[in-house]
Parts: sequence; structure tokens; C-alpha cells
Amino acid sequence: MTGRRRTLAVLYDDGAASAGEIGVGLADLGDVVFLVPPTGHAERLRPVLEDFGAVVALTGTAEGDLARVRDLAPDAVVTYSERMVRKTAELAEALGLPSHTPEVAATLTDKIRQRRVLRDAGVDKVRSHPLRSPDGWPEVYDAVGLPAIVKPVRGGGSRDTYAVTTAAEAAELLPRLFPDGTEAAYTVEELLEGVPSAPYGDYVSVESVCTPRGVRHLAVTGKFPLLAPFRELGSFWPSHLPADVLEEVTDLTTRALEALGVRYGITHTELKLTADGPRVIEVNGRLSGHLNLMSRRVCGVDTVRLGRAG
Repeated sequence: MTGRRRTLAVLYDDGAASAGEIGVGLADLGDVVFLVPPTGHAERLRPVLEDFGAVVALTGTAEGDLARVRDLAPDAVVTYSERMVRKTAELAEALGLPSHTPEVAATLTDKIRQRRVLRDAGVDKVRSHPLRSPDGWPEVYDAVGLPAIVKPVRGGGSRDTYAVTTAAEAAELLPRLFPDGTEAAYTVEELLEGVPSAPYGDYVSVESVCTPRGVRHLAVTGKFPLLAPFRELGSFWPSHLPADVLEEVTDLTTRALEALGVRYGITHTELKLTADGPRVIEVNGRLSGHLNLMSRRVCGVDTVRLGRAG
């Protein structure tokens, strides 16, 4: 007599793992059900998703989504998409399943809030300040100074990210950030200066698995120099860092994850290599983009499987 197969609910949208990677990676762990929002990407990929499991449309309301997920009675709820991190946390908490708490998910997906938590915990004191209108620039300048980097409060992939080194550049950028009085939220941070690292990049990422028993770092990922303005050109294992810097990088990552309260799942932490040691660029509460492809090819490990909770 065989036991009941587990049901794995995957909140799917454009993200770090493709529909095929998720379907293949989770296939032998249980029956996969894809919960999809009403986005163009999810709709286009629906035929692919249906090859790997059932597809259930989210309603767009907290009550409706929870009712649909309760009907599925999943054993785990997971996502590989940045924009679905908060919804996944809300559903997991309501169902009593392991995942980021809603509070942790909100901090991981809000760059202003994340900086404040890391600063208050004494983990990393990168200067930063919110920017919500052109009129707020003088206050931002007083708090952060120049050079600075402007990022959307939410989002990934370095989209709509700009370096500002002079007052003239700021004056040119502000109308583009807020066209015709458009409401938007950005964080402005000091632009960290990396140490010369050619032919490699001056930053790395740390891929980690978090459990209630602690943090385990899977790998430190080396990077190639960025293409302007902030476009990644590639990653590699093992990184080029010497042992003493590797220890500093992983120690800072551990302290950041602990300060943010991360207890479940896989994380992707980016760090700048500066003359004063590594500094946190940002912490992401999900798998890194393209990492699973590299991991499977380099060492035969499927990180989609590691990214599930429960």
C-alpha cells in the first residue's frame, strides 16, 4: 500500500525559474498545482504549465485566493517569482505551512524597509532614503549625498535602476522617474564603490538555504563586470574570492538573514566588495535567476527542489 502523494502548490509568474524547470524539478516530489495570477506571462505559459500539473487561476482577492488554496489542501506552498513572494507568505501562514511570514516577506520585497531593518540591527549601515516625488530630492540629497543609486522600492533584475553622480544628472532624471506627476516609490542609496577586480566583477552573490535550525550557504557566486547601467553579463562557480574574503561575505550574509528573520526557503543575497569589506546590496527571499540552470550543469543539483518549503 502506498502513501498519499503530496500536493505542492506553486504560485507561478515570471521569475527565477521557468515553467519547465519547476515542473521537472518537483515532478517526483508530489502533484504540482500551479496557482497563477491574471498576467500576460502566466497566460502565455499556461499550456506549458498544464503539461506538468493542474493550473488554478487566482481570484485577485485575499478571501477568494485562500478559499481556492484551502480546497487543494496542499502540503507545501512555494514560489520562484519575486512578485509572488508576499502572496505566498500570506497563504502559507493562513494554512499553517512553513514559509516566510508575511512580515518577513514584506521586508524582503521592500528595499526601504529592508535597509531600515539591517541598519537598526547594526548589520549594514548603507545610507538610504525614500523618494516619492521630485520635491523630495533635497531631503534625499541631505541624507544620502552623491554619488547615489536610485532603485524602485519593489522589483528585481535591476529594472529602472539609475546611478546619479551630479546635481545635473539628478535634475535630468527626476522628470523621467515621475512623468506628468505620476506616483511612484523609489529608494535612493549611497553608491557603493567596489574594489578593482578585473577581469571579474566587484560584487558576488550568496545562495543560501534557511531553516529554523540555521542558515546554510550553498555557494558564493562570482560575477562578471556589469554592463552599463546595471546589467549582469554572467555568473560563475567557484567564485574568485580568497578564503578570508569568502568568510567575511558568508558571515555578513548570515547576519543579514538572521536580522531579517528569514527561517525558511532559499535566498539570494548580493554583496559589493569594497575597500572597507563586503556590503549588502540587497537580500532576495527566493531563488536567483538562472541559478538552477547553472547548478544542474555544474554539479547536478536541482535548486528548484531546494527552494520548496515543507
